[in-house]
Amino acid sequence: MKRFTLALLLLASYGKVKSSSDFCWSENLGEKSRPCCKNDDGIVVLKDMNGSWGLEEDGMCGYRNKGYNWNLRDKYDDTREEWEAFKIKWDNEYRYNFERIAITPGEDESLLNFGWESVTDNKPYIRISKNSDMTDYKEFSGDNDFYRKLGGSTYYVNKVTVEGLEHNTEYYYQRKLNEDWEEAAKFTTSDPDNFKFVFVGDPQIGGSVSRVGYHTSKTFDYSEAVRNDAFNWNVTVNSFFKKTGNPSLLLSAGDQADTMGEDESQEQQYSGLLLPELIKTIPIAPALGNHEVYSESFRHHFNVPNPYKPKKLDTLSRISAYNYYFKYNNVLVVVLESNHNTCHDCEMVISNAIDEYPDTDWRIALFHHDLYGNGKTHSQGSSDGKRLRACLTGLFDIYNFDLVINGHDHVYTSTHFITYSSKNNKGENYKLSEIEEGKTIKNPNGTLFITANCSSGSKFLDFEDSSFDYVYQFNQTFTSTFGVLDFKNESGKVRMTINVYEVDSHDITDGPYIFEKDVKNTNEEGSDECWSTSLGYPCCETTKDIIYNSNKGSWGYENDSWCGINETEANTCWAYNDGYLCCKNTKSIQLINEDGDKFGFEDGGVCAFQRDAENLNIIMLDFRSKYAKI
Repeated sequence: MKRFTLALLLLASYGKVKSSSDFCWSENLGEKSRPCCKNDDGIVVLKDMNGSWGLEEDGMCGYRNKGYNWNLRDKYDDTREEWEAFKIKWDNEYRYNFERIAITPGEDESLLNFGWESVTDNKPYIRISKNSDMTDYKEFSGDNDFYRKLGGSTYYVNKVTVEGLEHNTEYYYQRKLNEDWEEAAKFTTSDPDNFKFVFVGDPQIGGSVSRVGYHTSKTFDYSEAVRNDAFNWNVTVNSFFKKTGNPSLLLSAGDQADTMGEDESQEQQYSGLLLPELIKTIPIAPALGNHEVYSESFRHHFNVPNPYKPKKLDTLSRISAYNYYFKYNNVLVVVLESNHNTCHDCEMVISNAIDEYPDTDWRIALFHHDLYGNGKTHSQGSSDGKRLRACLTGLFDIYNFDLVINGHDHVYTSTHFITYSSKNNKGENYKLSEIEEGKTIKNPNGTLFITANCSSGSKFLDFEDSSFDYVYQFNQTFTSTFGVLDFKNESGKVRMTINVYEVDSHDITDGPYIFEKDVKNTNEEGSDECWSTSLGYPCCETTKDIIYNSNKGSWGYENDSWCGINETEANTCWAYNDGYLCCKNTKSIQLINEDGDKFGFEDGGVCAFQRDAENLNIIMLDFRSKYAKI
């Protein structure tokens, strides 16, 4: 395991940091305030988001000329003219536009989904043409539904799907917004044998709220924070387009917005996210973050493909958003909702995706909470990604996922290859295979997990002091970053190359990781004896213990290998068809519904007790606030 911390690098376009001989940033941090160091050129003993720290006879002190290790736009001179003009535009025009369009992937690369809010209930239309003057266009209509009233206006949700897109083709599209056709925007479909995805962690527009401003003791309110972060997000988008040329897809690992509520401030944050002109030219596949789970804004901005609609009876105080999946060329992408998914939700979403697209060469999962990170803020919390680690480790192993992209912790981490183990010497259910940068790894054994850092630079956090055997690389550059997945298909081989770049310099901060495989052959149907043979697994010979369910059967584990069982828990659990598994370990009743059915909680979700279960105990827990309709 290795660790490196890069010095703060500033592009020439970012400019020089202003200095002040009489202002001390470290004296304006509230309870964390410390004096500035007497010697500005001493040894840096600690570096965090606020600045660089030294140690003198009176204790910790801040270096006057080394403050603000986050993306504070006011500190850069060379973009000052552009920044000042943007502030006027943002305050008077940009931030109030809640009707910006979002392109999301369709079910496969021949389709695109469009979503937006409008102040009229007119039928939505998108026109597509191969000509910039929009001649010979095709017109597609969609659905318009009431959303809500906000700020004196009534907003409606519009969703349109465009079909029949061809590979390697330049298109133009127009949106009909409130009865007017907008100017045409251009997008290009990819060469199926040579294309790129970009991935980012936590844009979190508004995440710099309450941060101390430049050379002042005043802290940012939301309006200032959103404006700052929206400008910087635009810099990130322009940077990754400059690096990649024409990426086919943007994967965002959650927390696009910062406000944890359904209000005008969050809509302004989505306005900032969708503001860049280049965002109008690329489909974005976003995961739902913990900052977005309390509102319906996410689901109304993004028209996602194949949304999972569980049969559950419970209604959460957190408003459920989408699990979804899609195929793009030879890549399957599964996006999971990691805030309150149960293991059963995850196993059914992934099973649905594999059943529909069994023959892709690459499988990628995207969700917010980091399963195998080492961030100090979240990674080891039982209510965060660790809650689903045991569940998802096995599922990603069964279905041979190549890459998992997370966010949440505002640090960067990449792992060794991880596969399932019934138990390792630490009592965990994973085992490791070594990974190596700069070397072509043929037929990789296991899943690489990446925790992406904050892509707008609105917030940077720290690492756990402990070391973790699964971590291969981790760093905190205190600069915005993005990742690139470069896919190639040639001479019967497919290749995925992964690099992570700094926004301002395009320096590589991690990678390259180079994975190569033979082109995948079409799966054959399973044998009459066992459904799992089509996925490369035998029938279980002795075990009947179900570890995971799928649409076609269940998974057991014996002889250090997965195996198929020709039944699901639908045969044994009365609540299975309502979206619940039956409780296996817990004996604690946490809720009894009106019909007298008893429910507990295990593996990160609600489970149902068998109706003849004995020796149960009732615990005092206000479960109805989270599961009001059970």
